[in-house]
Amino acid sequence: MNPHPIPTLPLVNGAFLIDNSTLEKLKCPRLYQLEALNKRVLADAKAGRNFGSTLHRGWEVRSKLCGNKAVNSDYVPLINNAMLEWLNDNPQPLEDFRNFNHACEVMRVYNNYYKDEPYKILINPKTLDPLVECSFALPLGTVWNTPVLWCGKLDLLTEWDTGVWAGPDHKTTFQFGENWEKSMMTDSGQCGYTWAARQVLGPSVKVNGYIIDGVRIRAPRKKDLYDEDKPPVDKTDFKRIPYYVSDDDIEEWKEDTLALIADIFHHHSRSFFPRSRPHCVGKFGPCDMFNICTLPRARRHDALMGTAYEDNHWSPLKQVEEATHH
Repeated sequence: MNPHPIPTLPLVNGAFLIDNSTLEKLKCPRLYQLEALNKRVLADAKAGRNFGSTLHRGWEVRSKLCGNKAVNSDYVPLINNAMLEWLNDNPQPLEDFRNFNHACEVMRVYNNYYKDEPYKILINPKTLDPLVECSFALPLGTVWNTPVLWCGKLDLLTEWDTGVWAGPDHKTTFQFGENWEKSMMTDSGQCGYTWAARQVLGPSVKVNGYIIDGVRIRAPRKKDLYDEDKPPVDKTDFKRIPYYVSDDDIEEWKEDTLALIADIFHHHSRSFFPRSRPHCVGKFGPCDMFNICTLPRARRHDALMGTAYEDNHWSPLKQVEEATHH
């Protein structure tokens, strides 16, 4: 018995689109079904993702206006306005601490900490544009006679003294630590970005791997609110880590990804996406669909369509449409 209707396999012009956010859901076929096919997501989880997107708008404007130079005071309003425009279109819950003022403070401290950057932003060899927030949709392979496109957006492609890297790729998190660093090391999306960077730059350019630009977002304590009336942000909230990716790492990533997609096609052909119970509770807590999957099956669909969940408007197709303009 499957309590959730399964839509038609999403193909675009006969191709299957996969991106990093979708790839993360493949750890549990049921999670993939509910979020990617039934297109519902936990409403409470939106605030963190939305705040990360807010900061990304600021970083994009910083990189496009300033390149690798320090941000001067003339550009601060433009960076802040880009974040405000995003929040106006995608408002945060009123009670959430991750608001516009918090975004401005994170960006202010970040820009003061990272001034003149030790890298050069590379140029797209086809469009001659700086490789900032570069959308892509690239053929990855074929599964069940169906072309697969790997889609995404590269925050930056840069050249350092150590060579060419995908990134720094901005990653917001609520805590640093060994587990976070290991999760970044095994992040399949970052391997995919490294592969995509090699496709964009061509075989003559060696891409070493990727650089994670970690930004920790901490909730204010009462002391922070009453003593200083500003969010708690300092240099300990920033961390950059390079991860080397070998040719064999890339080949294994491709094989793994295509095999996972084949599993999705198999589940779809049976009209049943099984629940992977070991992933119901992870190192950061329960899965977003925990309260759905632990209900009796007859009640799950109504709960999924209730107010605790909302429509998931994210789609790799948006990235493909953006990629056609690059």
